[in-house]
Amino acid sequence: MKEWISGRNPILEVLRAHRRQIFRLWLVKGIVEDQRVKEILQLARDFTVSVEVVDRSQLDNVAENHQGMAL
Repeated sequence: MKEWISGRNPILEVLRAHRRQIFRLWLVKGIVEDQRVKEILQLARDFTVSVEVVDRSQLDNVAENHQGMAL
């Protein structure tokens, strides 16, 4: 079953645990790359997860409180 994970902490924990099959990471255009976002991007690169920059409206369609990203 495919599902979206949204929010910075949940996404970070999913990537750290590496127990799920991950298809892609969506980031909102213009996201501020703080330390947590940089760590998420590094983990995504380590596991060869496709990272896509999308409009906020696309993220709004998959989650209400996405904090600028969805996995």
